Amino acid sequence: MEAIKDSTKEHLHDIMTAKEVAEYLRMSHKTVINRAIRGELPGKQIGSLWRFSRKSIEQFV
Repeated sequence: MEAIKDSTKEHLHDIMTAKEVAEYLRMSHKTVINRAIRGELPGKQIGSLWRFSRKSIEQFV
């Protein structure tokens, strides 16, 4: 059961917020959102929030 909990925690870190992406790429939060809207950054909008796959962002770089 513990392995399942650890696996779930690992997957939670696979998804990044726009703020986390901005810090990772050293650009502003607004730039991350604008580039995601234009399709220049791989991300998904969920309601008013943006989420990004860590793997996709690392491949982008």
